[in-house]
Amino acid sequence: MPRNAPAALAAAFLALGLTACTGGGSADDGPDEAPGTADERAAELVEWAEAFCAAPEAIPTLLYVPFTAAAHNTPTTDEDRQPLIDALADADQALADAMAAADTVPPGPAPEAEAALAQYRADLEETRGTLAEYAEIAPVYASADLEGLYMLAGMDVMNLPYSLMMAETYLTEPDLAEAAANAPACGGGPGAEEPSGSASDST
Repeated sequence: MPRNAPAALAAAFLALGLTACTGGGSADDGPDEAPGTADERAAELVEWAEAFCAAPEAIPTLLYVPFTAAAHNTPTTDEDRQPLIDALADADQALADAMAAADTVPPGPAPEAEAALAQYRADLEETRGTLAEYAEIAPVYASADLEGLYMLAGMDVMNLPYSLMMAETYLTEPDLAEAAANAPACGGGPGAEEPSGSASDST
């Protein structure tokens, strides 16, 4: 046993030395990949934000609920029923197109991007469901009370998101806001940043 002790100690020291060498080499390999990662992620977020903010372009710009009775300051009659039904049908189709466009937005490159896309889809579905309820009762709603349906439907349609609303509504997380500031469809890009930049320079 005593004769084997020096050999065992030497083997142990040799093993420790090899472990230290290999451990040091693998530790140095990690940081070499880091410098480009942040820039690549930022570029991916800008590309995604551009697609996300462009999604509402599927909603017609002139989509609205015409309210002739309100324009003439007269009570609603049965003649106002069909225009409301038609407007609700147009809104439903626009929302169907908007949801299809949202499905073409690529998966978010970050969890907060995925959350924003999920919230946008949920909002579209909720609004479409609400308008569907109006469409269901519009054919049998009392003529004198159609004004209320017109007002509700008109507000919902008026509040449908458009491209320049997307950033302030959904891209509020810092990384997403920065990406939106560089995405033209979100109202960003170099031109959009010039006024604030020049103002800060003057101060």
